[in-house]
Amino acid sequence: MTNKALQDLIGSWFPNPDIEKVSETKEQQETDAIPEANGKPSKSINASLLEFSEEESQFLNITVKSENLHQLMTKLKYDNETLFDYLFCLSGVDWEPELGVVYHLE
Repeated sequence: MTNKALQDLIGSWFPNPDIEKVSETKEQQETDAIPEANGKPSKSINASLLEFSEEESQFLNITVKSENLHQLMTKLKYDNETLFDYLFCLSGVDWEPELGVVYHLE
């Protein structure tokens, strides 16, 4: 599975409820023919509650809020398309002013 396909799959598990509000607003603006303020495009909203990045196209990085971590890990382990079952590294990171944890899965 490619990183893009994996990102799309995992992103679909955590849809951002704000994306529907933005879509409705945009449709209404198009219907009413109201131009955007100052001609600037509106800020894009992430379609997922997760954030994704890649390291040289080898690894897919997922940033997840702590309240969604257990649900994400459960889905990664038991979903038939992912079946991640091996944690090969667990690291604590100081990203001042916050602390984080990095899970490396296969």
